[in-house]
Amino acid sequence: DYAILTDEIYKSTFNMNTAQYRELKDDVQEAGKITGKARKEIEGKIGRKVAEKTNYKNLTQNTLKQIKNKEV
Repeated sequence: DYAILTDEIYKSTFNMNTAQYRELKDDVQEAGKITGKARKEIEGKIGRKVAEKTNYKNLTQNTLKQIKNKEV
């Protein structure tokens, strides 16, 4: 019963069954490993961090400004 309930919840929430969601989750985890490795390689080449607290806030503010300007 638990498996059937879980499957129904996944279908209504994510529009995919449990097996499909599980496969997607494994794919996302693999993509995260790959992008993490790429980020570290870039940081090594440029000699500084790509994402850190000091530039995240500015990046977010700049992104919001761009979105607002496109709405006008």
